[in-house]
Amino acid sequence: MPVCETEIAPGPRDKRGMWAILACRENRVRRREQLQQEYGLPAVLLSLNIPGAAKDAPLYEKAHVAGEQEFLRRCAAAGLRVEREEVRRGACGREAFFLLAAEPVQLKRLCIQIEAQHPLGRIFDFDVYAGDGSVVDRGQLNLPPRRCFLCREPARECARLRRHSAADLQSYLFSLIEPYFLQNRNSEDAGTA
Repeated sequence: MPVCETEIAPGPRDKRGMWAILACRENRVRRREQLQQEYGLPAVLLSLNIPGAAKDAPLYEKAHVAGEQEFLRRCAAAGLRVEREEVRRGACGREAFFLLAAEPVQLKRLCIQIEAQHPLGRIFDFDVYAGDGSVVDRGQLNLPPRRCFLCREPARECARLRRHSAADLQSYLFSLIEPYFLQNRNSEDAGTA
């Protein structure tokens, strides 16, 4: 299956950069909707939970590739065939869309397992959409919301209230990512696609 890769113009690192991130997110929604209309399949979107405007650092890209590879490995192990994979880069950093002929709840369970079991799973953000475009969330599986990196409160609440500085969150992220790639220097996860 060929992978479609798209480069989206990156935004500057100031307030205009934040506008570029918002525009990137809007474009992401439109692209997912287009792909789902075209294929009529559930979709999985992988992005990273990265605070602040600098979302395209090389280390973040490597982490994203590790998430893509883990998702594809787990799909293959579960006998799930990815019908379409599309990777994009831009102000939001690297993002990947996967369309599969599978039950959306099964896909969400698979993604939650990756988020819980992979060494970098805390930073992976897998969103699953049913064929009609509706979100399949953790609540539908009777699971609690994801917890904050730093204080273990619900992550969305901490983000909304800005409980932690971007610098503290980024420091935590680097404390996860750098050792992972040092330990896995010789693995296929150590490079970028």
